[in-house]
Amino acid sequence: MLQQSLLCREIVRVTTNAREPRFRFFAPLIAFACLVSWLATSSAALAQNPDETKPVPSRQWALLIGVEKYDRAPQLRHTVNDVVELAKTLNERGGLGKNDILEITDDSPDPSPRPLKASLLAELPKWLNKLGPNDQILVYFSGHGFRDKGGKLYLAPKDVDPADPATTGIPVEWFREQIAACPASFKLLILDACHAGSEKGVEPDDAVTAKDLGDKFQGMQKVVTLASCSANEKSRIWEENKQSLFSYWLNQGLKGHADENDDGTVDIHELYGYVSRTVKHTAKMRFDREQTPTRIIGAGIDGIPSVVKLKPLSLKQVLGDIAEQLAFAAEEHRIPKVGILEFINDTRVGELLGADFGLLGRYCSGELEERLYTLGAQHNIRVVDRRRLLDALRRQPLKIGDLAKTDTLKDLSAKIEDGMPAIALGTLQSRNGRIIRLRCKLVKTDSDDLVGTAGGTAVLNEDEWAMIGRSVDVRLVNRPAP
Repeated sequence: MLQQSLLCREIVRVTTNAREPRFRFFAPLIAFACLVSWLATSSAALAQNPDETKPVPSRQWALLIGVEKYDRAPQLRHTVNDVVELAKTLNERGGLGKNDILEITDDSPDPSPRPLKASLLAELPKWLNKLGPNDQILVYFSGHGFRDKGGKLYLAPKDVDPADPATTGIPVEWFREQIAACPASFKLLILDACHAGSEKGVEPDDAVTAKDLGDKFQGMQKVVTLASCSANEKSRIWEENKQSLFSYWLNQGLKGHADENDDGTVDIHELYGYVSRTVKHTAKMRFDREQTPTRIIGAGIDGIPSVVKLKPLSLKQVLGDIAEQLAFAAEEHRIPKVGILEFINDTRVGELLGADFGLLGRYCSGELEERLYTLGAQHNIRVVDRRRLLDALRRQPLKIGDLAKTDTLKDLSAKIEDGMPAIALGTLQSRNGRIIRLRCKLVKTDSDDLVGTAGGTAVLNEDEWAMIGRSVDVRLVNRPAP
């Protein structure tokens, strides 16, 4: 390394003094020779010490447990689907391989284990010990939790006897020890328990909340715990989506809607903020109940850990996701009518390959309009005809900065027949080659209140790439030999 530093200094000295007469001829030759020598030295170092120069890449894992059809405890609904949807999101959106995800549910196909006590006691330590010190893991449990007469807490496997959790349950203390022994650099534990709407609409008197279970993981090294509800609350079931309310919004956040800074990853701070906000609002608006997710941060957490690195989808898929989330937000806020402006460029200065998006912003607004129109009947919303909105814009020319002014949006709404209670403001956040990031906010026009936000990461196809005015490299497939 010292030799490399000296060579670099020599290159700087030669090129800096190249204007002097005695260096004019030899400077390029000396600089080239120094560069070749530096490359040779670096290659030799890599060959001699490959382990010191090439860090071991991190790997993400997921252990997902869902119990629904209890043998003796009250039955639950949709907990198996919670696991299935979460596994799908982690695989398709987070890039986790199918071999990196272990699903343990009532419907797990053989040879996968079932959520029986003996199976869980055997499989959990084996799976958690697979991880290396640079790996990360997400552990998810959806089911009952019980407390025995002595106050000790237990996770409920399928074959639990609520009358005797000490013998038939999984001690939370044992589960804590397994999580602690896992060598991963970051561990995210997610607990969805104390479900409202179990069989007969009640939980047993000795059932515990997700917050009660989560408190037992307080202070653990490199562990962050998310609990679906606070003490004295129920985890609501969202029948329309066949998931728990908490699990639904957890999935949406991991799909990319929680990526507030649009850097292509969802970190633990973004995920908790998104889930907490959406769960509390939906519980109040749709169920007239309180449900407040909680977060417990352990010790030894370096920075703000990433939960998933988003896998780019097609632009049509991302716009479809955005439309679905905006439709839910409009329905919850009882907004009957929505206008859609052309997506604008919000790229940071110095973005790689420039910031010009050409006609892509207009295309995105058209696709979003079509999808919201299709969802309109289901969510009781109408979409403002684009021609009328464009006509209103011609009579009231707007600059980008005007969109943040309440009076401007009020005036624009007044020019639309029957008004426009809310408007969708889409932005093309950044671009790196064909990878772009989008975000769209639904804003009330009478108060400038934010109703909902959604976004994602997309990869452009050839037609979409051409819309930004770039040449397209067309590759022939199965080209015949001459």
